[in-house]
Amino acid sequence: MDRLIQLDMTRECNGRKAADFIGLGACLLFIATSVLEGPLRYWLASMGAGTALYVRDAVGWAAISMYLLAWIRGMGSEFKLVIVLMILVCHLAVGFWVQTSPYQAMLGLKTFAWFLLGFCVSDALVVRQRSLYQVVGVVFLVTVFGVFLNSFVSFPWIGLSYDTAFGTVNASKLWWSAGVQRLPGFTRASYDAAITTLVALVVVLSAGVSRFTKIIAMMTAAGCVWLTTSKSGYLTLASLMVWRLIEGGLRSVRLSLVLCWALFVACIALPVVALTNVTGNPPKVPQWLLSMFERAALGWPQALETMTREGSWLTGRGLGGIGVAQYIAELTKANPADNLVIYMVSVFGVLGIVYLAAYLVKVSQISLARGSTDWYSQIIRGWTIVWFSYGCAANMIEDGIMSLAIGVAWGLVFGSWSREGLSPARS
Repeated sequence: MDRLIQLDMTRECNGRKAADFIGLGACLLFIATSVLEGPLRYWLASMGAGTALYVRDAVGWAAISMYLLAWIRGMGSEFKLVIVLMILVCHLAVGFWVQTSPYQAMLGLKTFAWFLLGFCVSDALVVRQRSLYQVVGVVFLVTVFGVFLNSFVSFPWIGLSYDTAFGTVNASKLWWSAGVQRLPGFTRASYDAAITTLVALVVVLSAGVSRFTKIIAMMTAAGCVWLTTSKSGYLTLASLMVWRLIEGGLRSVRLSLVLCWALFVACIALPVVALTNVTGNPPKVPQWLLSMFERAALGWPQALETMTREGSWLTGRGLGGIGVAQYIAELTKANPADNLVIYMVSVFGVLGIVYLAAYLVKVSQISLARGSTDWYSQIIRGWTIVWFSYGCAANMIEDGIMSLAIGVAWGLVFGSWSREGLSPARS
């Protein structure tokens, strides 16, 4: 009997190692191709192989399938993935029922692929703190270098369009804000560069490096975000500065959690205030603030109107009910939903707010239990602040890097790590 138990444990361990190997490999592939997506798409387009980039999506789903297979084989630790998949499948069914095309709902499910992958590999990252820091450090340096270089050099992939099996796509987005070009660097769009920089900055600021290095990293990130002209990035930078003062100077977990909850409330309050007070023609505001007014006066009301007319407040419109998935079959109703709560309510209904609140409750419980010295707890709080501050006026769920980081945070919070021993802080 002991021999059989030992064999079962060995098979379970080997199955988990195989899933982690493929999962972490898929993460590295996705991160590398995202950070260098502009030149990579340019090179693939010149080779007539533009569709080849979508191999990374197949690899990501293959990794998720490996974790699901591990659960089928009896690995109970992967039950959290089954729960999340069941929730997404329920909202996928709502999408099939409500939306014009089933392909739209399927694309909505694809939007959450990197969230699922991050959710799966979260446990594997617990014992790979140094590797995580090293990879994120490289990501930070490459991203900011690309943006700064772009301010002096015009890259050939910016504005390039080419055909793929899924239609015409851009290698990298060319656009302006108030007459100033928004620089993407090596990434596909300026907001991708800003989000990647901010997500990576959280890990750099939580690492065991000198205070001088952290100040240089913060200043470098600020310059990068400034060149991308990402207004949500400005708010996020300010929020991270406050967070670092609280975490590094005051070492107060409670104040850090207050900041997380305050930003969550702001995500809800901002569209509520805008919907009740912003109407009519745009006032005399600076050109760089005009897009904010358009979101409040047009984008958010239209998103909620579409949701209530074709969905319900309880379940929303299902996966694909808003955002990029709408371009498949609802081009005239396409809406970026540039607010985290608007996006969540449009897709999940009021259950979306329940999901966010449940996550914050768990983050609060874990943070108070582990204190200010736990490294991963710091990163989770930092990513949460990035998520909610950037999400006040932008759709960041559909950004792959952000989605991956959110998935890792949710996987840690709702996984076995939250019930295990403390991980020592690196600062």
